[in-house]
This record gives sequence, C-alpha cells and structure tokens, in this order.
Amino acid sequence: MLLLGALLILTFPAPNLEFLAWFGLVPGLVVIVRSPTAREGGMRAWWLGAGYLIAALYWMTPEIGPAVLLVGAVVGALWIPFGVAAWKLLRPPVTWPVVYSSGTLEAAIWGAELAAGDARQRIYIVEPVGEIVDDPNLTNQRFPGNPTLSYRSRDPLRVTGEVTEWQGHSPEQLQQIKDGIARVQAQGIEAID
Repeated sequence: MLLLGALLILTFPAPNLEFLAWFGLVPGLVVIVRSPTAREGGMRAWWLGAGYLIAALYWMTPEIGPAVLLVGAVVGALWIPFGVAAWKLLRPPVTWPVVYSSGTLEAAIWGAELAAGDARQRIYIVEPVGEIVDDPNLTNQRFPGNPTLSYRSRDPLRVTGEVTEWQGHSPEQLQQIKDGIARVQAQGIEAID
C-alpha cells in the first residue's frame, strides 16, 4: 500500500506522468474493497495515504529527518474515512435500491412491524411513479399467485397519505414471526431475489 501511494507522486507536474494515477489508485481501491472488514479497509487506506504523503514530503527530509515518516503516518490517517466509505460503497453486490409496497392493509402492517430500526412504525398510502412488479420473495415461490398483493419497484413511489390508525399484531404473534425469521437467517437461507 505504501508503494501504491508513493506511485501517486509521479502524477505531479514535474514528472508529468498523470496516467500513473490509475496504477496507484485503482489497485489501492481494489485492495481496500477486498478487505475483510470496514476497519481493515480504513487501515489500508491509511497506509495508502501515508505512502503518498511520505513520497510527497521527501523534500523535507533534510530539515526534519525521520520525522517525515511520522508526519506521513499521522496525516495519512485522514484517508481512513475514504477507505471505510470505499469499502462500504464498492463491495459487491452493488445494487440499486428496491421499494416494497402492498395492496392490503394486513401485509402493510406486517411490513411496518417487521421493519428494521427503532423509528416509529408508519404505513403510507402510495401510488407508483414507474413500473411495479410482483415481489418474488412472496409471490409464486411461497404463495401461488399474489394473495398479499405485494409489489416492488426500482422507481420511487409517490406518497399520497398515511394510515395513522391501525391495529398491530399481538406481541406473541410478532415474536413468533421474528423467531421464525431468526431461525431462517441462522440456517443461512437468504431472500429468493
């Protein structure tokens, strides 16, 4: 990583080898993205930044000596957020988000209750802006046809209102479904599509 970072110094005006940026940045990004964790990706970016800065500050060596290594390492830490962001955004599969909707209040209630996060559970009334298709996770594979009227779209949905009063399921029913989801996840079974 230090050498890849140092290679970037050759893109400066004096050497004028800007095409070499591809040979420093792209392999650096590949190494960062292939890290096993975001933390490791950040650490690899730190090394990439340190290599770049140590090479860029070579002219300070007569004045501060080996402290150039310390300056490069400390200021190279500013590349850590870049590494974490690259790791999170460029890891496969890079997918376009999907918006899910349902034509029945019952399915919408289940969706609201099982949604991730701690925010208030909401059910919106929406209309499609683009194409909507049957949700393959619930239709034909699990239930013949589309009895839950479950759909998804890669296009946004226009919110036209909100269902503010609805009755949720009992805590026992909800826990039973959550336990079933946990069992499926523990077995390594993922969504169909």
